[in-house]
This record gives sequence, structure tokens and C-alpha cells, in this order.
Amino acid sequence: MTVNWATSHGDLSAASSSTDADGSAVIMLSGAVAGVAQVTAQVGSQGAVKADAVTLTADGSSGGIGSGDLSVDTTRIVANNVETATYRAVVKDANGNGVANAVVTWSTDHGDLAGTSSTTDADGVATMTLRGVVAGPARVTAAVDSGAAVAAEPVELIADVSTAVLSDISSNKLRITGTGEETATL
Repeated sequence: MTVNWATSHGDLSAASSSTDADGSAVIMLSGAVAGVAQVTAQVGSQGAVKADAVTLTADGSSGGIGSGDLSVDTTRIVANNVETATYRAVVKDANGNGVANAVVTWSTDHGDLAGTSSTTDADGVATMTLRGVVAGPARVTAAVDSGAAVAAEPVELIADVSTAVLSDISSNKLRITGTGEETATL
């Protein structure tokens, strides 16, 4: 007897298969795109019967952060230990599927990160924040497992003018003649 197969997602090894001596029919489901597959089987003009749904997941072993998959929401923050820049890394497998529960390791050469690692969500997204108290450029990188680190666009930490204090003024001369021709540099 011939069994006709269909799926809502993924690929079947054939459109139909025949039953064996025990009346069983087998089909293989595969796919490269993550999602939920609903496979149905139908014999002749009888109604289709649904199999249990099968979830196709990302291949975590091929997960990585690709070009353009590391971003930051701003390129300038005040170095007041309050303002933050938020980084977003998307971990994808070789087929472009987001990898859930991947550990992303973060590092910076300036400022302070909220942690050294974060875990991706169901869509393969991990985030991290940067803040600091010293002005200067910060370069943040992110990596997955033993993969190469990917650098984000630099973020400039700028001086906090609201807390700036004038601490010292000096002069190159302590006395000048009041003719308007002599000057002192302060």
C-alpha cells in the first residue's frame, strides 16, 4: 500500500513510501532551517493523519558571530558610570539559524563591561553593556567558544562636564608691565 507524505517545514526523503509486511511505512525528515515541522501521512482518499510535531533546531556546533552580527546602540557615552552602551551579538549556525543558549565571551580595552559573558536567547541574541569613568575610546569584542573574536564599532567615552572641577591655574609670569605689550600665559 502506498502512503503519501507531506510536511509543513523541512524536507522529506520522498513524497510517498510503501508499507512493509507489517503494514508500517517509513519516511525521513531533514532540514537546514530551524522551525517546527508538522508531517502528515495519507492513504488513498482517507483523511491525512498528523504525526507528532518535530522541532528542527540550530546546529550549535557551527555557531559563530559573523560579519555584521555584532552591533552597539551608540558610539558615544558620558564617562559617568551611569550612561551605557549596549552591545548585541547574534550567534548563527552555518545555515543562518539563531543558536539558543550559546555562551558569548566579551572583552574591552577601556571601560567596564557588566560581565565577561552572556548567553543567547531563543533567537541567538546575547547582549552586554559598557560604562566607565575615564574618557577615551573603548573597543569591545565578542566570541563564541573557541571562535575568533569579532570587534564592534568603537565607543567614545567622553568627559563628564557636570562633574568637572578646575583644580589648578598657573602662569608663566607673575608680573607684567601694564603697557599692553607684555603678556602672561595662564
